[in-house]
Amino acid sequence: MLGNAILSSLVIALVSAFAAAGLTTWFALLRFRKERWWDKKFESYAALIQALHDMAIGFDEEVEASAVGHVLSENSIQEHGKQYNSGRDELIRQLYIGEFLLHPSTISALRCLLRDLDSVSTVPDGTGYLTRSSP
Repeated sequence: MLGNAILSSLVIALVSAFAAAGLTTWFALLRFRKERWWDKKFESYAALIQALHDMAIGFDEEVEASAVGHVLSENSIQEHGKQYNSGRDELIRQLYIGEFLLHPSTISALRCLLRDLDSVSTVPDGTGYLTRSSP
């Protein structure tokens, strides 16, 4: 009789311990997945910002140089072209990956940007995009 009571208490304690450990592990894994998801979102948005920066830096320098009457060297223009292409490639890559991570309006805005940039890519100095996007 006393043995059954001890055995019963031991079984209840073990089942309770395993249930508590299982729930704790499940909640910890759920939290870990959510945190990793946010990390991936952050990395994606950071890559987008860097890509947009790479795409815009040459254009900004060209506008600043022309404002003071300077002309960028051919070497500088080629380097900015490489940066632009690299940024554009990264932007496209993030759009493919971002279907799972990015907000739909972000994806839509970036696709619209790429479409607009493609439509004015025949203008060598980028003034077509400025003219088209100005109110």
